[in-house]
Amino acid sequence: MRIFINLFILISLSGLTIFPSIGQSDMTKPMASEKAPEETVHVHLTDHVLISGETLWLHVLVTLEGKPTPSKIVYAEILDRRGNPVKQQMIGLKEGKGDGYLEVPEQLPSDHYLLRVYTRNSPYAENPHRISHHVLSIINPQNPPRILAESKTPIRNISFKEGENRFIQLEKSSWLTSETIVMNVKPEEGSVPYFNVSVTKVFPGYFENKPYAIDDIYAPIKKDKVIVPEIYGHIIKGRLLADKVDTTETFFLSAHGTQAHLFLGKPNQNGDFFFETGAFSHFDYVVVQSSKSEEQVNFLLESPFWDQRPKAGFDLPGFSLTQEAKQFIEDRLLAHATNRYFMPEKMLPPPTVPFQFIADHSYLLDDYNRFDNMATTIREYVPSVYVRSQNRKTIFKNFNLPYNRLFQENPLILVDGMPVFDSDEFSRFNPKEIERMDIVNRYLYFQENLFQGLIALTSYNNDFGKYDLPKNALFIEYQGIQPQKNTGNLFVKNQENRRFPDFRNILLWETNRKREEDHPILFQSSDLEGDYEIRASFWNPATENWKEESRLIKVVARNE
Repeated sequence: MRIFINLFILISLSGLTIFPSIGQSDMTKPMASEKAPEETVHVHLTDHVLISGETLWLHVLVTLEGKPTPSKIVYAEILDRRGNPVKQQMIGLKEGKGDGYLEVPEQLPSDHYLLRVYTRNSPYAENPHRISHHVLSIINPQNPPRILAESKTPIRNISFKEGENRFIQLEKSSWLTSETIVMNVKPEEGSVPYFNVSVTKVFPGYFENKPYAIDDIYAPIKKDKVIVPEIYGHIIKGRLLADKVDTTETFFLSAHGTQAHLFLGKPNQNGDFFFETGAFSHFDYVVVQSSKSEEQVNFLLESPFWDQRPKAGFDLPGFSLTQEAKQFIEDRLLAHATNRYFMPEKMLPPPTVPFQFIADHSYLLDDYNRFDNMATTIREYVPSVYVRSQNRKTIFKNFNLPYNRLFQENPLILVDGMPVFDSDEFSRFNPKEIERMDIVNRYLYFQENLFQGLIALTSYNNDFGKYDLPKNALFIEYQGIQPQKNTGNLFVKNQENRRFPDFRNILLWETNRKREEDHPILFQSSDLEGDYEIRASFWNPATENWKEESRLIKVVARNE
């Protein structure tokens, strides 16, 4: 305890502001490995047949040696029959579990597609469940498939069970529209006390859903891959393209979206970068710059998604429909249109993220008379920052409060988290769309870099206040971890306004439900008649087995 107190006093007296960032410890830094962690990936889907524009909901469980994986990210992709990704998403994990969704693009043609879900390292493991694959049948009414005159023998999901199921218990198999359904789910003995359950309207005709072994899909997977352990969050990997690598050169990666954040990194001897970003969410693009700001950044940002495509000999089966699918498609189109209007999907608000640094002084610029440039604004309102001219250029010198003297170099200057290295250009910037200015008047220790104070501007709309991007910077689109949607009212009947039409094709979607013997599951049928599939999934750690059980029920119209 005495050592800790003395260390705290030493840091305080030294006048350092230490920014707590995720560093690359021996446990988390990327490493060459002979063998990847043996993670297994299991996925529960709401459906395998979708209309273009619909949302596919999925629950993911990732285990390592029978326990929840420490990995924090899974990657979900929809591939067309040529192996090209048509949709990609990063989904966050907590204790090995995660809920996500994939919005099927409106313009996709009708066809079979391959869904695959994996972690950053699981494709390089050895077990047969390292990647979860599912065949999706996507129907685009504007771009329909071939229509067959005769029906094929219906082939439903291989896990379907007609009639009784000892794991899924109901009073009866036929229910009326708008009727409350009572159900009990009893996973097998030894399973974890949580399970997932969905109830979805069934496609009446033929669709392909046979399982594929990984070796059937891919050529032999190379195992000599650098292992990137994402146990604290997402890691952005980049590569320097210069012939000569300077391992002392600092690169600045600022991420922007509904919020902004700054990350720093240096290349290794191979020219590789690894930016540890933690919960990298609510970002749309990144800006990459070098400490050698006068030079164009010769840098490549690598996609975190697995780059291996299905082998040439692998092909999804052809896709066709029969006339019996017409009513199903009409019902789904009706459900999609009415649900989008009466029960729109809503995003959960992004978390409130505090300013990245601890400021000594903060200024809300609306409290002051506005000037048309930053040099005058700082000169008039910020006594702890000196504005000077040097070699015909304007520079800024922060006052070092702990040492009671002036710094001799420019501070770190940020505009919405983006570093600005040209202080002269910054001095001429008009801050009319800047909301706040924060000042740090002490040494700022950021990872392995030391800065002589900080000037940080925050705009109203997180758009840099119309500040021009530095000419030598790289602007790269880069989606973060998928933001969560509020699913509370999406799959239940609207009880407040019973006049609203109820054309739900998904009657129930509940994940991580706690198993309680005395509390059955209650849900209500919609006004859509037809067969519905109840699917329950659960994990048995004793046998390391993922199990899905299904049962069909029928919803019929009421006799008015």
